[in-house]
Amino acid sequence: MLACILLSMTAGGCLGQTETTDPGESQDDEAMDRDARLTTRIEAAARSAKQLPERAPIEESVPVEPVPDKILQDVKADLAARTGATVDDIEVASAESVTWGDGSMGCPKPGVFYTQVPVEGYRIVLRHAGKDYDYRAASRGWFVLCEHPVGSGAPQPPGQNTM
Repeated sequence: MLACILLSMTAGGCLGQTETTDPGESQDDEAMDRDARLTTRIEAAARSAKQLPERAPIEESVPVEPVPDKILQDVKADLAARTGATVDDIEVASAESVTWGDGSMGCPKPGVFYTQVPVEGYRIVLRHAGKDYDYRAASRGWFVLCEHPVGSGAPQPPGQNTM
């Protein structure tokens, strides 16, 4: 211990301490070194990071899984109630499995916030009296009649981002 004290007085001390004229100078240098090392690591990480797309695709068709009968029955019943038609008068023009880019299922409404994760579901187009009706359904059964789908060319409210 005595040797350490003597060394610190003459040669800069034990444990790698260096002699300085200002005790705060050593701490400032260490802080600057830490900042420089951190900046270097951040820059290296940024250079090696993979470039991510600006936004996930809105939808991806997956022709593997058929639409469950329960969902088809529910959306047909909804359209029948809206139009006054019978369920038998409504035909399924198309139905496909889709992975939607977010909780809006490609049919966002102004002022509504949606989950920003992919949603497994279905796009179902029903036809009645020569008119098509675009339904979007989540795999758990929740559905919506989509009157202004994103990317359809349908008008969007001012300020709405279509992509």
